[in-house]
Amino acid sequence: MNNLNSNLIQADSLSPISGDKISAILRERARILAETNIEKVSEENTFDVVEFQLANEIYGIEARFVREIYIFSHLRKIPGTPDFMLGVINLQGKIISLIDIKRIVGLDISSETSTKQKCLILSFKERELAILIDAVIGIKSETTSEISKGFIAEKNAQDNYISAITSSNTIILDAMRILNDQKLTINIS
Repeated sequence: MNNLNSNLIQADSLSPISGDKISAILRERARILAETNIEKVSEENTFDVVEFQLANEIYGIEARFVREIYIFSHLRKIPGTPDFMLGVINLQGKIISLIDIKRIVGLDISSETSTKQKCLILSFKERELAILIDAVIGIKSETTSEISKGFIAEKNAQDNYISAITSSNTIILDAMRILNDQKLTINIS
C-alpha cells in the first residue's frame, strides 16, 4: 500500500507537459504509424486486373498489359493457321494477330458470334496481340495475398497461360507468356 501511495505522489509531483512537448510526441507517433502503414502496403503488392468473360468463366489479365478494348467488325482470316488463330485485325493501320483464347485454354467455343466482337489488345514493349473475349466486366484491384499460385496439380498445354486464381475465382492469364509465345502470332513481314 505504501508503494502505491508513493507512485501517486510521484505522479502528482510531475510538472505539466508543455504544448510543444505534446506536439513533438504526437508528430513522432504519427511518423512511426506512417512508416508502419507504408511497410504494410508494400508487403501487400496490389495490381489492377481487367476482368472479362470467356464462355461462362471469369478471366482476368493484368491491366498494365491491356492497351485497349477494341470492338471490331472485320477481320482477315489467314489460310493455313491453327484453329485458335482467328486472323488479323487492322488497328489504326497496324496489323495485329487475333487469337481465340477459349480454344487455347479448353473452353466451350459454341457461344454465338455477332458482327461486333470485342477483343483486348495486349501490349508490352514492341509486342502486340489481340485476344477475343465475350464481354468486359471491369477493372478490379487484387493483392498478391488474395491469389493462389501453383493451384494446378498437373500442367497441361492450356495451363501454361494461366498464372493464378483469385479468392473470387477469377482466373488470371499470364500476359507475358501469351505475348512472348511465337506460335500465337502471325508474323507479317
